[in-house]
Amino acid sequence: MAILALAGCGGGKAEKKVLYIYNWTYYIPDDVVADFEKEFNCEVVYDVFSSNEDMFAKIKAGGSGYDVVFPGADFVSIMIKEGMLEPLDPKKIPNLKNLDPAVTSRMSFDPGNKYSVAYFMGATGIVANKKVVGDFDHSWNIYERKDLKNKMTLLDDPRETIGAALKYLGYSVNSV
Repeated sequence: MAILALAGCGGGKAEKKVLYIYNWTYYIPDDVVADFEKEFNCEVVYDVFSSNEDMFAKIKAGGSGYDVVFPGADFVSIMIKEGMLEPLDPKKIPNLKNLDPAVTSRMSFDPGNKYSVAYFMGATGIVANKKVVGDFDHSWNIYERKDLKNKMTLLDDPRETIGAALKYLGYSVNSV
């Protein structure tokens, strides 16, 4: 959060500035936000969303006014095309120099990183209770096991699950 938010809050004793953030639910603990407010003498208004679709709909419907928004990578390009994001001023984000070029160069959704900063990276995987599942081949083929019918769930994110299914079936995750 600090990489982007530093541009919005000052450390001076003047009137407290307000930083409006729109982020995924449960991504930044309340105590981190409180510490940030204290360190940078500002107030943070922290709104949350649970899906890219919810975030996009709210902003598209006029829910603007946020200083920092955390869309998923697939929505950054959509928001750029829709004129919903402002270009970043790299001079106001000195820690950009600390980002790994191997990561930033792969951000094809925002060539040149004009509108976004790499913030969070993760992977979707399989979690299994070995007491229920027993030994298993650590692969997506676990979903083919008939003995586990109605005992499993998938992440409720079509982009993640379709990508995993495509990969499992031997296709590129970008083939759809």
